[in-house]
Amino acid sequence: MFDRKSTPESEVPRSFYFGDSYFAQTVLFSLASQIHTIHAFGVKNILEIGHGNGFVADFLNKSGFHVTTFDVNPELSPDIVGSVLEIDKHVEESQFDLVVCCEVLEHLPLSDFECAVEQISRASSKYGLITLPIARPFFFELSGNIKLPKLSRRPFSLGLTRRAPTIYDGHQWEIGWKKESSLSEIKQKLAKYFRVLSVKREIANPYHVFFRLEKPR
Repeated sequence: MFDRKSTPESEVPRSFYFGDSYFAQTVLFSLASQIHTIHAFGVKNILEIGHGNGFVADFLNKSGFHVTTFDVNPELSPDIVGSVLEIDKHVEESQFDLVVCCEVLEHLPLSDFECAVEQISRASSKYGLITLPIARPFFFELSGNIKLPKLSRRPFSLGLTRRAPTIYDGHQWEIGWKKESSLSEIKQKLAKYFRVLSVKREIANPYHVFFRLEKPR
């Protein structure tokens, strides 16, 4: 069994991305939400940073999208092997309509966050989607769906959170874990390169925060 805390991302075994934790409903809900959010952008030419087990890219490619996958780990067989800090060495400026980077940047030192966002922005001509974990787990949560007359069914979530004493072993940081990684600080860094369209937690997995982004025109 490998040590997740000390193993570099480029050396995480492929089997990890197909282990029991990836069958958890919360993880599957989050992956499905990525697909739903990507579809809503209405563009087809996509760069996915962080190939993982390929769930998202495989579904989108089979649905008529063109997804180029990019990952630092060659074991995952991405289309491009490289670091998110050096995207410009592998793709042209504004080559993709949308650049997706989900649950990746927390594996880098926080000091590298802005550089990574700049690289993501450079590769995108229109949009970005970044998701990050938040260090405020729910200790009470009520969620479900509400249906009102003449409106489609809407999910809702109510809950109370507390600051996490620790973060996941494989993460260098999480939103809100320290002052430097507060939500306001993260949004300020993103706003240097993108217009922040929305910030929301995934209803079925509130550990993940979705940032929908647009390139300034």
